[in-house]
Amino acid sequence: MSDIAPGGVPTEGVEAAGSTLAGSDYVLRTILGHTPFMLAHCSAEPRYRFVSNSYARLFGLRPEEVAGKHLAEIMGEGFKTVLPTSKGC
Repeated sequence: MSDIAPGGVPTEGVEAAGSTLAGSDYVLRTILGHTPFMLAHCSAEPRYRFVSNSYARLFGLRPEEVAGKHLAEIMGEGFKTVLPTSKGC
């Protein structure tokens, strides 16, 4: 018999799913930390969700200093030349 979480949701497999997500996060961070490519993913606002080390170094920053910032905060007004061609980065 499986455990039931509040709201009647079975908890069977939740730990495995959490472990899989943690593993995926680790893989993504490893790739972003070691790729020579400048990679960035942005929300529709447009704010950076995550960037590679190479991308952050372009601006003299660390990835954690870029994440969550609006494109204008990092790129200045130059972000307007990129934005029309992309719907989020």
